[in-house]
Amino acid sequence: MNTEDAHLEPTRRGFLTNLEPSRRGFITNYPNFQHWKKLTSGDVLAPKPLNIYVHIPFCAQQCSYCYYRTFTGSRKSEIDRYVDAICREIEIAAERFHLKERPVLSIYFGGGTPTLLDEKSLSKITETLHKHLNIDSTNKPEFTVEGEPVTLIQKKADVLKRLGVNRISLGVQSLSDDIIKLSNRQDTEEKVLRAIDFAQGTGAVVNIDLMSGLAGETPDTWAYSVKRALETGVESITVYKMELYANTQYYKDVRNKTLDLPSDEQELVIPIPKKN
Repeated sequence: MNTEDAHLEPTRRGFLTNLEPSRRGFITNYPNFQHWKKLTSGDVLAPKPLNIYVHIPFCAQQCSYCYYRTFTGSRKSEIDRYVDAICREIEIAAERFHLKERPVLSIYFGGGTPTLLDEKSLSKITETLHKHLNIDSTNKPEFTVEGEPVTLIQKKADVLKRLGVNRISLGVQSLSDDIIKLSNRQDTEEKVLRAIDFAQGTGAVVNIDLMSGLAGETPDTWAYSVKRALETGVESITVYKMELYANTQYYKDVRNKTLDLPSDEQELVIPIPKKN
């Protein structure tokens, strides 16, 4: 056996061939939460580099598969209050834990839908981060903003570029209009492709998320989504498996027998087309 291939041997021996398909959630944190250790004040104050996450809980719509706590239809005054609170928290935490002394390696705006915020709100949060944290303007950290295609218009893309965003991650999920509609999203294939063009026009690295196992998905619709995603030329495509949670519209519809989702077996046999 070639020692360079030693790490492949367990698969060759069939150790992984008895895995059963399942809709149960995959591991997103390791070690799991119950094995996490409490941080001491010394840990928090240790002069280590920082990775900053800013959470934006607002969305343009509640997707039928989404189990996150989000807010739709929020008034501007509510969003403004939230942004003010975020900025105040940045200021307090930076002072309390001496964060200005620690270099920032990355910044990530997640949600929710960060691109739902207007220029004033995005600018205010970004400027607050630069004011109170150690962000090297020469050796720029990775600055990612998540976006939903229907909210990424040209004007918003221009804002992201001005703020120094160098990675944009778009929650596309599907490029098949029928599947998009069944997911209660406002997007269409046309809007998605236009948003990808806007994102690419900023010069940022662009990722798009796809989700397998959505309502109505067939081998043909999935193959179409993957094919169209590859044709966009984005730097990365992340594929998520749809997971069914009790606080989603999908769950209610399945329970009421008004909706059928692809089975695990059906989802596993859906082909992935090769890029030409």
